[in-house]
Amino acid sequence: MKFSELSALRGVNIQQGKQSNKALLLKIIATQGPISRVKLSEITHLTKMTISNLVNEYINDGIIYEKGIEEASTGRKPLLLQVVPDSLLTLGVYISRDYIQAGIVDLKGASLRNERIHLSASETEESFIRKLFMLTDSVFNIDRKANIWGIGIASIGPLNISEGTILNPPNFHNIKDLDIVKPLSERYGIPAYLENDMNVSALAEMYFGSGQKVNNFIYVGITSGIGAGIVIDRKLYNGSRGFGGEIGHITVDINGNECGCGNRGCLETYADIPAVLQWVKEEYIKQNLDLPELSWLWLIDAAKTGNEICRKAVERQCRYLAAAIVTAANLIDPECIFIGGEIGLASDLTVSFIDQYVNQYKFSPNTFRIPVYPSGLPGGATFVGTAALVLERNLGKEPQHD
Repeated sequence: MKFSELSALRGVNIQQGKQSNKALLLKIIATQGPISRVKLSEITHLTKMTISNLVNEYINDGIIYEKGIEEASTGRKPLLLQVVPDSLLTLGVYISRDYIQAGIVDLKGASLRNERIHLSASETEESFIRKLFMLTDSVFNIDRKANIWGIGIASIGPLNISEGTILNPPNFHNIKDLDIVKPLSERYGIPAYLENDMNVSALAEMYFGSGQKVNNFIYVGITSGIGAGIVIDRKLYNGSRGFGGEIGHITVDINGNECGCGNRGCLETYADIPAVLQWVKEEYIKQNLDLPELSWLWLIDAAKTGNEICRKAVERQCRYLAAAIVTAANLIDPECIFIGGEIGLASDLTVSFIDQYVNQYKFSPNTFRIPVYPSGLPGGATFVGTAALVLERNLGKEPQHD
């Protein structure tokens, strides 16, 4: 698929759309550059004059520069445009169940600084905020802090995006209804944006990873929980209440294991990393085998080197994942599916299983395939996606149309 075919990237040639058009151009140049003005006009359907005027503003501000010329068979060779990566920086924050990660990410999705702090089981709201500020103060103290134009916050859910609060994530200490956006925005005097961690990962895949030229896809991340980010027509789908993509809480066994969310038989209780490790532990005990020190990396290595219990554990995990992914795929009909998170560290083993099962059990298996790919950003999609979140939200609204 050509990038020019992506309908979500059309601009407008009217004055009131200037900011939207500027936002659109920066997004395209940041993710597709180096790129010519001619190509930008083809993609956005903006006039060449409009393109030149807006690009010149960015050049004058030091955000875009001209980088060499494009090879052309005939005619004048056009100049190529590229962003100055550190001209606009994001203070990225990733809140997981076990740790807070913060750092600086540039316009190309490169992590310039990256620190973590562990969360204990006895964490309170006060201690959480104290640790958060200690971490963000440390990474914010850089020479180019004037270039930081926004704070992107990726967090486990559920969230209230409009209010900027973390609601009541399962197994997330005793923290709930935590106001996170306002304190960070006020502390540093720049806008802050909150989004579900898997949605941020999907944005990262769309802007910086393997989804740059894909219109419709599902990103599934498997870590200590399971979630999905859904992109339709190159727009993130949140649902009416912001809970779209909670694939980890699709019921795979109506009378199954109790989940931290209060329901039974959720996918997470069978296929997230802790659940798989627990299954392996129980199998070792059943067979009276010496129990090793369990970790995900150990399990994957053991599965690859012939450990039958570990290989069965991975296949079992992938079957459960595929069952839920098939349900989502039958509803959305994506072009492809990306698999990320910790499971992506073993993509050579897991993705092939998931691809096999998804295409075996999806609707009309003999007429078309839905390819399943490893994330183009293994292990780092959520954090670098905070820059994509700020790029998406900080530059204006959706492009306006005549």
